[in-house]
Amino acid sequence: REQSPRPSAPRRSGGSAMSAAPARCLRSAACGGRRRAAVAPALAASGRATLFRGYAAAATPRPTPFLGTGMVPKVAVGAAATLTSVALYELISRSVGTVSGGATAAGASAGDGASAGAGAVWDVAWDDPGALPADSEEALELRRAGDPQVERRHIIFVRHAQPASGQAAEGEGAGKKAKKKEFLALSPEGRKQAELTGQRLKMLFDDVDAVYYSAAPESKATAQILHRCLSGGDPKSATRLVESGLFAEAVPGLPSPAPEALKEVPAAELEADAARAEAAFRALVWSPKLTSKEQVGLTSVEVVVGHGNLIRYLACRALQLPPSAWSRMAASHCTLTWIDIGCDGSVAMREFGSSGHLPPDLVTYY
Repeated sequence: REQSPRPSAPRRSGGSAMSAAPARCLRSAACGGRRRAAVAPALAASGRATLFRGYAAAATPRPTPFLGTGMVPKVAVGAAATLTSVALYELISRSVGTVSGGATAAGASAGDGASAGAGAVWDVAWDDPGALPADSEEALELRRAGDPQVERRHIIFVRHAQPASGQAAEGEGAGKKAKKKEFLALSPEGRKQAELTGQRLKMLFDDVDAVYYSAAPESKATAQILHRCLSGGDPKSATRLVESGLFAEAVPGLPSPAPEALKEVPAAELEADAARAEAAFRALVWSPKLTSKEQVGLTSVEVVVGHGNLIRYLACRALQLPPSAWSRMAASHCTLTWIDIGCDGSVAMREFGSSGHLPPDLVTYY
């Protein structure tokens, strides 16, 4: 509708809103802004004439046009809106498909068996014993050593304590305590970190089945301190202390985004590290089997003292996240990453890189 260029006059106090509205409409459409007093009588007459003509037209048959002039703009607007909605839906669908496909491709390139961790839907058949590398006798032994007759398994990854620098290790060599290798391998802060972490694990778990560690000096020294805290110093403790080459530091796969330094790592080295990391995953992360009612409520706890790259990679694989995302997380020294695995195949991360047991001045990364 056209609107009058002049502002509407104030409504009279004696009139009503119902009488003013038709007057404004008629003035705008028919009278071109004339005064209300002049059009009021014509309004009634025009209304009666229009009503009469309407009845007469209804009684007289005449051809009906296919589309009235008022319908054309409405149909055009409706068609444009429909096409826009369809196009938007297609665009979103393609974008989602592209993201899912890219994640799958990134997961597949991160190592053998990694493609299973790239999907958005949980893979219920993730625990495949046949996927364990047949040529990795060490991985087979670690898996056999675990207790499958429990309802839940708890895997606690601990990044090693802060290692000692070369100068610090030489300075410690003059003291009596240097006879213990752990005092040579760890900085003073690192030894405190390991002690507090051992106390924290003792508070969380009454019994720990095993403490695994890599051959690196800082990893071995950290594991020895943790084992002493967990066993109470008892040499006959049931908590096993096991060294394994599967948990050595590695580049388990080229991350995304990849730092320039990692792009220079030889392809053969990346392939070897990825295979070893996958063997570590298969050896550690598997579902227990509940076979009797006596197993309900039983749990096993295994502590793995390792390195940042491998811990982050294994966390991604356990949660079926893209393995190439491991470099986007960070864990400081002696922080805890807790994976909970149920007999129904469920996997949950209770903690990642938790450092609440350490005071702020002992939270270190390098």
